[in-house]
Amino acid sequence: MEADQCKLKVDSYFMHFTGYQPQSSRAEFCEDIPEVGRTIIVLDFVDESLRDIPVSVNLARDDGVQRMEMTDTSSSILYIPPRKYPNGTIKIEVNFEKAGRYVGVVAIEGRGQSVANFPFDVGRSWSLIRLLAWCLVIVSGAVGTFLWARRRYSIGRELSSANHRQRRVDSMKRFVLVLMAVLIGMPSAVLAHAHLIRSTPQDGSEISAPIDPIVLYFTEALEQRLINVALSRDNKSVSGLSQPVLSGNGRIVNVSLPHLFAGLYTVSWSVVSIDGHRTEGKFKFLYREP
Repeated sequence: MEADQCKLKVDSYFMHFTGYQPQSSRAEFCEDIPEVGRTIIVLDFVDESLRDIPVSVNLARDDGVQRMEMTDTSSSILYIPPRKYPNGTIKIEVNFEKAGRYVGVVAIEGRGQSVANFPFDVGRSWSLIRLLAWCLVIVSGAVGTFLWARRRYSIGRELSSANHRQRRVDSMKRFVLVLMAVLIGMPSAVLAHAHLIRSTPQDGSEISAPIDPIVLYFTEALEQRLINVALSRDNKSVSGLSQPVLSGNGRIVNVSLPHLFAGLYTVSWSVVSIDGHRTEGKFKFLYREP
């Protein structure tokens, strides 16, 4: 709370400070007052317990008097004696006739007096017209500098256009070389996937002789622990298959089968090559008992 510039601390209590000048601007402020004239200052109690404690307010010109002792003095322009504020809000209307440095004093009278000071300036901030004028000067200078720099840049571009075109040609050459390297490397990347070359029995074949084992031949070496082979007959799962066994430099998968009955069988497989690429597939064969 103490970091909020719009909050005033009196002992352990907090008040929220807001000011505005309805005749000159609708903007609110909580520090310096921009213009002389009629001003409304509102103090809202953050702590509800303050509503039951007498509070006094003094606004005075800062003439060097010790602020902690300021009450209703000759430098005061407004003094509100101690009183309670059940609604938790102190509304102050004051007319600042002169620009200068002022100080506000808020005193809480309960259990001894606790005092807080909030100094502020009146009528010392730039008017809106002066601020806009300076902004216009700054913006005009920035635009002029930008146009001058842009002109110099254009001249430089014209002088170096030949070098610029050469750099573009060199960049295109590098792009083509990189693209060729990628295209050349693509076949090896594709072959890195383990593709099924053939199988025993073959896909779509009709067999009447006993089958054991099923053999799958792949283009790449496989990870033993990531081989899965399943068998189904007429869309019903067949159990009793052995664990896959690798041979042929890790490219041939052998799976022993249980006794088969006549029917249409589907072999479903999934494997992972040693470089981490996963492939899967299935094939079918028709088995007729001998």
